[in-house]
Amino acid sequence: MQAFDANQMKMVGFDSMDYRIVVGKSANHFRAWWTDVASQIIDSDPPGIASNDLSTFTFNKKTRKLFPLDADAVYPEPSK
Repeated sequence: MQAFDANQMKMVGFDSMDYRIVVGKSANHFRAWWTDVASQIIDSDPPGIASNDLSTFTFNKKTRKLFPLDADAVYPEPSK
């Protein structure tokens, strides 16, 4: 479940305000509440099946240049 606010933690007896450092796993939803509460947000991108860095994946069936995978991709593609 995405961490929209502190209520999910409070439901299981965890008050985030009692801790100096809180680590959460969330794509982006957490920012709606944590941006105003946290003194600092440190993003990470650990290896796995999902990443914001598309260069970490191997694309075996790509047959042409595609943005954002290829910075020099142009549309429409030039005639050959």
